[in-house]
Amino acid sequence: MQGCFREGISIFSGDFESQKELMDFITFQSCLESSSPGEKLTTESTYEIGHCVITFTTQLEYYIAMGNMDNRFIKTEIKKDKYEYKNGAFIHIKDKDNVNWDDSRLEF
Repeated sequence: MQGCFREGISIFSGDFESQKELMDFITFQSCLESSSPGEKLTTESTYEIGHCVITFTTQLEYYIAMGNMDNRFIKTEIKKDKYEYKNGAFIHIKDKDNVNWDDSRLEF
């Protein structure tokens, strides 16, 4: 979508020949530059890698877009998502502090 930006990381296993993708994660997303009005949500994440666990700490910022790039800040939340590496795959550890990646404001 025009005026929207997304960055992320991908984690692969294996050598350079096979490159099996294990995980994709959005580390930054914003549609504040788009001119469409409505609710907007931006995300920015950092990550830590520990023993067989990767933890993403995500700052979510909520806005009401009035149109013409007039974005009014509402609130900030901090969420954490943990993924444990088991048997060749990352398993998302469900918790009340996870980001709701099904939120329609995160789609574009």
